[in-house]
Amino acid sequence: MDPGTRTPPLHRRLDMVSGALLLFLTVWAPWTFAGTVWWASWTLTGLGGVLGALLLAKHVVRWRTGYAPARWVNPTPTGRWVVRGLAVLSLVILEYLLVSWLNARASLLVGHRGVDLMYRSHTPWSGLPTTYDAPATLRALTAMTSLTLVFWSARDWLLGRSRHERHADEAVSFPPARLRRLLWTLCISSGVLAVVSIAQRLDGTDRLLWMRRIPIPWQLNPVVPNPSSQSWGPFPSRANGAAYFNLVWPVALGFWWALQRSRTRSSAVIRRIGSDASVMLLPGLILMMACPLLAGSRTGAVQCLGLMGVGLLSLAVHRSAGLLRTLSTLLGVILLLVLPAVLFPTPLQRVFQAGFEESLSNRAALEAVTQRMAGDAGVLGTGAGSYTGLYALYRSGPDEPWMAHAHNDWMESRITLGLFGTALLLGALGLLVAACRSNRGLRAPREFLWMLGASLAAGLMGAFFEYPLQVPALAFLFILLAAVGLATAGSGKDIIDG
Repeated sequence: MDPGTRTPPLHRRLDMVSGALLLFLTVWAPWTFAGTVWWASWTLTGLGGVLGALLLAKHVVRWRTGYAPARWVNPTPTGRWVVRGLAVLSLVILEYLLVSWLNARASLLVGHRGVDLMYRSHTPWSGLPTTYDAPATLRALTAMTSLTLVFWSARDWLLGRSRHERHADEAVSFPPARLRRLLWTLCISSGVLAVVSIAQRLDGTDRLLWMRRIPIPWQLNPVVPNPSSQSWGPFPSRANGAAYFNLVWPVALGFWWALQRSRTRSSAVIRRIGSDASVMLLPGLILMMACPLLAGSRTGAVQCLGLMGVGLLSLAVHRSAGLLRTLSTLLGVILLLVLPAVLFPTPLQRVFQAGFEESLSNRAALEAVTQRMAGDAGVLGTGAGSYTGLYALYRSGPDEPWMAHAHNDWMESRITLGLFGTALLLGALGLLVAACRSNRGLRAPREFLWMLGASLAAGLMGAFFEYPLQVPALAFLFILLAAVGLATAGSGKDIIDG
């Protein structure tokens, strides 16, 4: 696009509102009890719908005015077809859920001790996906639609250039203004959240953010108060709290890395510690990296240590000697803070040991029930969102614990969406990776891409052992980071006009 072309005023306003909503949701999602309360979840879903409406309005303005916004990143000709394929597949997944809801076999009436299965009067078509819990599938369809709209809206906004960048006279280095704004918002919000989470654990309160007392979130019966050792900050489950910080801190590290590179390339004659804003990231980064270790989650601790290894490996591969020394120092500080707390008699040591000494007997019973459910699910599944209600029907008796999640998102997907629906999700992930690799334009540092990819990969692997993607805040963050990946380029150069 010609840099002198004027942006339509309506398009500029729509873009500003889209960016403001994305930044708001980045803070809102984790702080409102991770979206696990109904009002927070529906706000997240509703504003996702608003983002979709704004995206549609922007496309209408472009079509009516012939306006083509300048982009930092553009896919190759092959990559354009991959992006289109990803868009089509996302619609197919939503259609799959819609058909299963329209072709519902039953609804579930959930009571305190169990459920009643209410079959529909009509017989569903056997060749189409169906559901045994129509209300739950409708909720899942609504949430999935909102996340899809968030993904495409975030990508569209992140690809655009700010007014200053459109008229810049010098090359712009990574990250551009909009991505920088998003990452600063995420890092500052998460850094404060890390402080609050650690303080809450040290205080010993069983109220989330000192405000809300809840039962154990993954167990519907018997109803047992959630102890302080099981939660982490606003997250009812410490495993999900650890998963959140394991998604954020690698990206924060990559962001700090990118800021350091940008600072090194700047024309400033005198550079010293504190001469730029990137130093503000380090204290928050240390706290965010410590959170998964202190939360007491087995999966979170292993993921965190693995991600630290990926960070060191990335530095070694790319021969960033100065940054290697800095990161090694950073990891050393974390170990100096964490190891005394877990090796010597402190409140954190008791919490840490308790988390790793818990019995896994409940997990064994849960896995046995889940395996039976998977055997009956078939190719098309039992319907999105139906796991919680159906689990009650597979128990040996009403006094057996009633679990709300499988503690394995992939197995829960296998049950509820079937083999076909799970294959669609895997296909979407494959196209996402292919689309990211086909981007050309303003080059992102390889270290940033490594850490972003490691963060998303760790989230997907953690889903084999917990239920992070069932938590609205974690699902939103995963989708947002995936959009960041789709809006960055692994090859190209620092450019002015793209």
